[in-house]
Amino acid sequence: MAKYRPWLVLVLLVASACEVSLGNPPEGNTGQTSVVTSSTTTSTTRPAATVTTAVKLDPKDVRVMTAAAILQSTPLELSLAVWAAQTVLAAGEAEHYETVEAMTRHASAVVVGQVLGQGPVRRMIRGGRAVVFESLQVEVLYALAGTRHLEPGDQVRVEMLAAPDDAKGRAAVLFLRCNQDDTDGNVDPNVPAYEAGVYRLVGSQGVFVDRGDGVPVNPITEAMRLTINGDHNELRLDQFILSDDVPKREEQPVAAQARGLSMTDFLQIIIAAGSRTVGAPPPTDAGASGSE
Repeated sequence: MAKYRPWLVLVLLVASACEVSLGNPPEGNTGQTSVVTSSTTTSTTRPAATVTTAVKLDPKDVRVMTAAAILQSTPLELSLAVWAAQTVLAAGEAEHYETVEAMTRHASAVVVGQVLGQGPVRRMIRGGRAVVFESLQVEVLYALAGTRHLEPGDQVRVEMLAAPDDAKGRAAVLFLRCNQDDTDGNVDPNVPAYEAGVYRLVGSQGVFVDRGDGVPVNPITEAMRLTINGDHNELRLDQFILSDDVPKREEQPVAAQARGLSMTDFLQIIIAAGSRTVGAPPPTDAGASGSE
């Protein structure tokens, strides 16, 4: 059970004093593949985007502060037990992004979500093989961006190959792809309508948790780095994440960018990037490398 923290209580008191509704979302609202990546076989490398400078927080912006507090209240080791287990080497995964901003603009939804428990299991044929998809049922606490315009209190099914049975209560920032959408977040008319309520992570860089000190980290990336990096085999994953060994931008660009931010700045960048796409197609990023 998450421990109460004095600063969390303070945030909630500030919210009450300012008469701010915490339930409202911020405005503007497979090769081998990650187990939660797109089912399409077309590899897409997203172009690099200019990294925005984090917007300085107004002390009265209780929405972001409270979301960050919720994320920090989930112990790192519990978050890792859920998300780090989703690791299959991500070489050849269908979606790849160079920045937080680009991943935000192309996602169907970006949310701060909390796991309610396990969801349905289904069996499908992919590439001539039978694949079993498990899932987690996730409640949206804050909807930060995306074309799906989810609301606080909405529940979504997030599919993966292995859904742990002790994931309840874990909070994370999730960059989601609706199974009915293409890689730009637009509805694909060739996909059955029943896929509209089913989501997956956009890729191995599509989930972030709090390291315990207000720094966003990607559990899947960190688990892969520890496995590949033979210099730290003596460390547990949580110890490795707290070490000085950080993701390299040329290898895990989004994770590397996030490591240099606070969680509040990370959330602000997502909100800013998402607000630029409301009612308009995603902009073309400068310095394109690869195909859209």
